[in-house]
Parts: sequence; structure tokens; C-alpha cells
Amino acid sequence: MLEFLETFEQHYNTINGGKSDGIITPEEWLEYYTHVSASIDNDAYFELMMSNAWNIESANNPASMPYAGSR
Repeated sequence: MLEFLETFEQHYNTINGGKSDGIITPEEWLEYYTHVSASIDNDAYFELMMSNAWNIESANNPASMPYAGSR
């Protein structure tokens, strides 16, 4: 789990000069996925990937998995 957390923090901190604290901030999360999205050619595929990876429902993507407990 620490390696997973560090993936977000290390990327953000390399660019912004911060230190790892074991907490993923919204800024760290957005910074990481901004760079991930740049390598994906299709917005619909990125949306599908994110909705499935984070188990969230996407109103714009009927192929996404619904959020557990939302139905």
C-alpha cells in the first residue's frame, strides 16, 4: 500500500518540491492523472478506465461499472 501511495506523492513532489506525508491530496491525485491522461488517445477510454479503476459510475459512459451501493 505504501508503494501505491508513493506513486501519487512522488510524482507531485518531484514537480512541486514537497515531501511525502502518506496522505494523497486532491492536488496530488489530479497531477498524477493529468499525466496519465496525456498518454491515452481517447477521452471515452480514459473515462472508462477511471470509472472502472475507482469503481465510480459515469453518466457519460454506459459501459462503466456502477458504484457499489448506488443502486
